[in-house]
Amino acid sequence: MLHKANEPFVRHFGGQLLEEIVKNKWNDISINRKNEVRSSVLSCLSTGTKDMMEEQGFIKEKLASVIVEIAKREWLRTWKSFQEDLHHLTTLGDTQTELVLIIYRNLAESVHVFNEDIPKNTIRLLVNGILDMSKYIIKLLYNVLNQCYAAYKDVNQTERKPRNTKLIHCALKTLQAYVEWVPLTILKEQNIWEVLCVMLQEVPFRTVSAESVILILDRKEKSDEILLLFPFQHIEWISKSAGVKSGNFEDDHAFENRLCQLLTLCGIKHLTIYKGGTKNNPPHYQFYLELMMRATSHPSLKITTLCLSFWQLLLKTIPNLEWREVICKQLLLELTVKSLKIDYKACKKENANPIQAYIIADFECSSDLHSFFSTFKQKLIGLKSLISTLCPHIALSHVENNLAGITPLLSSPTMDLVQKAEVVYSDVSVIVPSVFTLPLDPARIPQIENIMKILVSTPEEPLNYDHIPSNRVNSVRETLISSKIESLASLGGYYMLNPSQIDIVLGRIMKYITFCNSGETLQNLSKETLRIRRKSSESFLKLCNDVSTILVNFIDKLKEIIMQLIGQGKLRSTEEVPLIKALVFISNKLNSFERQKVFLHEIVSKILAAWNGNQTNYFLSDLNNFLMLLGVEKKSNQSEVDLCRNQFYSILNTLYVVWKFSTIPKENEIRKAGGYYQLVENNEVLMYPLETYLPLILPNTLRLITLLHQLWTPPVRASLSEKHKIIYTIDEITIANVLELENGIADLPQLDNETTQARNFLMNTREWAYELLGLLIQHPKFYSLPEIDSKLLISAFSHVEHVENNHLKSLMNNVIISLSQTVPVNMYGSILPIVFQTCFAINTKLLQNWEEYKEFLEKNGEMSMILEKQTSELTPEEIQEIIKEKFLRDATRSFTSLLFQLFSTPEKVPTPIFQYFNTNHFKSLYSLLESTSLILNLEDTLTFNNMIQFYSSIALFLLPISSDLFEAKSNPKIVTNERKSKIIPKVEEIFRNLVKLLFLSLTREKFVSNHGHTLLLICTIWKHANHYESNFVWKIIKELPNADPDKLKKLESLWNNTQTDKTKKNVLKDFLEHTVGISIGNTLLKKKSNILEMPVSFFIHRLKNKSKNKENEDLPLEYLAQLFDKLSGE
Repeated sequence: MLHKANEPFVRHFGGQLLEEIVKNKWNDISINRKNEVRSSVLSCLSTGTKDMMEEQGFIKEKLASVIVEIAKREWLRTWKSFQEDLHHLTTLGDTQTELVLIIYRNLAESVHVFNEDIPKNTIRLLVNGILDMSKYIIKLLYNVLNQCYAAYKDVNQTERKPRNTKLIHCALKTLQAYVEWVPLTILKEQNIWEVLCVMLQEVPFRTVSAESVILILDRKEKSDEILLLFPFQHIEWISKSAGVKSGNFEDDHAFENRLCQLLTLCGIKHLTIYKGGTKNNPPHYQFYLELMMRATSHPSLKITTLCLSFWQLLLKTIPNLEWREVICKQLLLELTVKSLKIDYKACKKENANPIQAYIIADFECSSDLHSFFSTFKQKLIGLKSLISTLCPHIALSHVENNLAGITPLLSSPTMDLVQKAEVVYSDVSVIVPSVFTLPLDPARIPQIENIMKILVSTPEEPLNYDHIPSNRVNSVRETLISSKIESLASLGGYYMLNPSQIDIVLGRIMKYITFCNSGETLQNLSKETLRIRRKSSESFLKLCNDVSTILVNFIDKLKEIIMQLIGQGKLRSTEEVPLIKALVFISNKLNSFERQKVFLHEIVSKILAAWNGNQTNYFLSDLNNFLMLLGVEKKSNQSEVDLCRNQFYSILNTLYVVWKFSTIPKENEIRKAGGYYQLVENNEVLMYPLETYLPLILPNTLRLITLLHQLWTPPVRASLSEKHKIIYTIDEITIANVLELENGIADLPQLDNETTQARNFLMNTREWAYELLGLLIQHPKFYSLPEIDSKLLISAFSHVEHVENNHLKSLMNNVIISLSQTVPVNMYGSILPIVFQTCFAINTKLLQNWEEYKEFLEKNGEMSMILEKQTSELTPEEIQEIIKEKFLRDATRSFTSLLFQLFSTPEKVPTPIFQYFNTNHFKSLYSLLESTSLILNLEDTLTFNNMIQFYSSIALFLLPISSDLFEAKSNPKIVTNERKSKIIPKVEEIFRNLVKLLFLSLTREKFVSNHGHTLLLICTIWKHANHYESNFVWKIIKELPNADPDKLKKLESLWNNTQTDKTKKNVLKDFLEHTVGISIGNTLLKKKSNILEMPVSFFIHRLKNKSKNKENEDLPLEYLAQLFDKLSGE
C-alpha cells in the first residue's frame, strides 16, 4: 500500500495502519519481524517515494511519523544505527534529505510537546539520546541551510530555486523544534545566529527565522544567558529585514509583528541580565534603540504596545541612560499621536490613513478595538507618568507647547482639533501631577505657571461651533468642558504652592456642577449634560481631597454654597453625594476635634432626622410600602415616587459617605482605624465623632436589608407584573462592561425608563446598604448596643438563598466577613451560628446554580464557544448566561474566600473559642463543612486556592481537639464518649477533605512547583493519623486509581519500614508516579506554552513576568506551612 505507484490516499491509509500497529501491537511482534518492518520503511524512504517536488506533504509526514514511532520504542535499545541510517538517507539526494529533516523535527516534537502517551522514564532516555546527537543534528541543519542558501542566491541555478526554497524552509522548521532546548553553545558553534539573521532578509524565510530567534530569546538560561544577546551583534541585518517587502500587505504585517516581538524580547532580555550602567550595554545599542523607536512609531497599535513594555523597563532599569532625554522627547511625540481615539467604521473607508488601515488588519470588529484601546491607553498613561518623573522639564515643555499651539484654535474648533485637545488636556492631567510626586525643581515652576495661565486664559466652551456637525455639537461641548475641568482639577500640587489660584479654579469648576443646556430641566438632562455635571463633581471632589488643607479656609463658604444648591433642588440625588464627600474631606483637616464634630453634626442632623422620620419609617415598615417606594404598585404616582426615591437615595448615600470618610484631625493621635477611630486627650478616650449616631442609623439599615432580601423571594417575584419584573434584571452598564461593548449601554436595547430607574435605584440602594452595615459592624460598640434586636439581625440574613449572585458577593465581602471577624468572644454563642447558617444557605444556592449552569452547557455547548461569537450574534439567553456565569464564579470565589477567613485570623479568633462551643455549635460548623466539600470539584483555580486555605486554616483552628484524633488509639482515656461519637469523626472529615484537596492539587498543572511541599504535608498528616483506629489518609490512598491490593501492600510495607520524613515522601512519590500515574514535580510532561502562539496581550504579560524575574507560587502555602509546623512540632 505504501508503493509510490498507488493513489495518495491509499498510501496514506497504509502508513496509518502501519503506525497503529507500531503504537498498539509492537510488543506482540517478534524481534525479526520488527527488524523487517523497520527495514521496509527505511527502504521506502530511500527509493519508494516520489520526487520532493511531486510528493504530497501528508505522505511525507506519515512516513516520518512511522519512523519516529519505531525510534521511540527501539532506538535506544536495539536500533543502535538509527543516526547512521538517517545520515545515509541524506546522501541519496534532496528528496531523502527533506524526509530526514521531517523525521528529526517530529522526533523532537513528539518527545518535548506531544508526549502524553510516553512513560516518564522513556521520555528522559529519549531526551538524553537526542541531546547526545544534537550537535550532529544542528550541524546537519547548518550544512543544509548553508548549501541550499548559496544555491538559492546563485543566479546560475534559478531552475533549482523552488527545490532549495523548500529545503531551506523545511530545515528552518526543524531547527525551530530544537532551538528552545539544545545547548546554546552548540547553536553558537554552528553559527546558527548568523544563519537566522541572514534568512531574516529573505521573504520566503523571514517569518520562520524570526520565530526561531524569538524561541531562543525566550529560553530561561542561567550560565549561558549572555549568549542570548546575539541579535545585537547582527542588528544591521535585522534592520535591513524591516525594509524588505513582499508586496502582500498581510504577509508583510505578519512579519512586522514577529520582528517587533524579536526586538522587544531581545531588549528586555538584555535589561534582565544587566542591572544598569552604560558600560554593560551590548554593541550597537544606540542603533538598536533607533530601531525600537521606529517600531514604536509604526502605524499598528499592536506593534506600538509591544514596544511600550520595553521602554517602560528601559527607563526604570537605566535611569542615567546617555540618550534618555532624546528618547523621552521622541516618545512623548509618538504617544500623543497614538492617543487619539479611532472610529472603527471610519477605518473601512477608501481614503483611510495608515493607522486606520492597520486597525482593520489587527482587529476583527469595533468591540475588539475598544477593549484593546482601553488597556493601551492605560499603558500610555503609565509611560507618560514615568517620563514626567525622569525628565520633568521635557514633559512640561511638551504640555506647554501643545497647549500653546492648540488653545487659540479652540474658539472655533473642528472635529480633529477637538480630538487633539482632549489628548492635550489629558496630558496635563497625567504629566503635571506626576512631576509633583518628587521634590519639585524650582526651575519647573515657571513652566507650570505658564501651563496654568494658558488653561485659564480661555473659556471652557468654544465661541462657536461653525465647523462641527449639528448632531455632534453636544458631544463636542461635553468633551471640551469635561477634559478642561479635569486638567484644572489635576493641578493640586501647584495650588499648594500658589493658594491664591484656588479661588479662580473653584469658580470655574463649580460653575458646571449645575450646568444645563438651553431648554433643559433637571428632569430631562441630556446624557452629555449629565456627563459634564458628573465630571465637574468628580473634579471638585478630587480637588478637595488634594488640597483640603488649603480649602479649610473656605469650608464654611463651600458648605453654604453646597447646602444652598441642595436646598434649591438644583442637584440630582446622585450629584449631592460627591459634594458632601468633598466637605467631609475638608473637615478632616480642621484643627479642632470639637469643631469637626459640630461641622459634621450640621450636615448629618437633618439627614438622620429624615432617616428616622415618618416617611422613611413608613417605607421600611412593610414590604408593600417598600414596593410603593419602588413605584411598582398600581396606585403609585410616578412624580411622587421619583421624589421619594431621590430623597431616600440621597439620605442613604450621605450616611454612608459621612460615616466612612470622616476621620480625626491629624494633630491628634489616631489609636484605631478601619471604620472608627479613638482620640486620646488628657487620658480621656473620645470616640469617633459620629459614634452617637450609631443607634440612629442601625435599625433602619437592618430593616432595609431585610426588605431587599424579601423582595427576591419567589412569591414576591411572582406577584409583580411582567413590566415591573425588570427590576430583577441586570442593569445595562454591568452588561456592557462584562461584554466589553464599545459604546457601552448605547449598544444595548433600551428598556422602559420608569421601571429601569426603579431597578437601578434598587441595585444601588442594596450596595450602599451592605457597605454601610459593614462599616457599622466594625464599630467597637456595635455589639453592646441595646438597639440591636436579635430577631432583626437574624432577619437581615434571611432569604440569602434567593439573593442574586452579584449582590451576594457584596453581602459576603461587606457584611458577613465584618460580622465574623469582629464578633467578641462572649457573643460567639449567639452570632457564629447565624454566620454558619448563612454560609450554609449560600453554599446550597451556589451548588444549585452550578448544576443549572452545567445543564445549560450540556444543552448549548461550552461557554468558550459562546464567547467566540460577536455580541450581535448572541441570543438574549446566551447574554444572560454569560453574565450569570461571571457572577456565579465571582460569588463562589468570594464565598470560599469568606470560608477560610472565618478561621484564619487567630489574633481575632483565639484558640479558647472551643470552650464556648457546645454540641450544637459544632453541628452547625460540621454541616457547613460537609456541604462545602462538594465545591472541591469546581474547575476554578482561585476557588481551589481558597478551599485549600479554608481546610488548612480550619484544621489549624481545630488543632486543640485534633490531638484526640491523632492520639485516640494510644490514649483512649482522654476521649470522652461525646467527643468520640460526635466531634472526632467530624474533625477526621475536615482532615480527610484537606488531604483530598492536596492529592487533587498534585494533578493540577498550575501547582507543579509546589508538589514537594504538598507531598510533605500529606506525609505528615498520614504519619500522625496512622495512630488512629480509622486511618483516613490510608482510606483515601486505597481509593486512588490503579491502587490494587498487591501494590497497596507493598506501599504499606515500605512506609512502615522507613523512618525519616524524606524517605516517606519518596515512597509516596514513587507510588503516585508509577502506580497512580500522577507526575510529581515534572514540568517535562507538561506542554510548554509556546510564545509564538500567544496573542499580543499574553505576549506582553510574558514580558512583564520576565522583567520581574520572579517565580509566582500558585498554591497558597501560608496556612499549609503553619499546619505543617504545628503537626511537626508535636
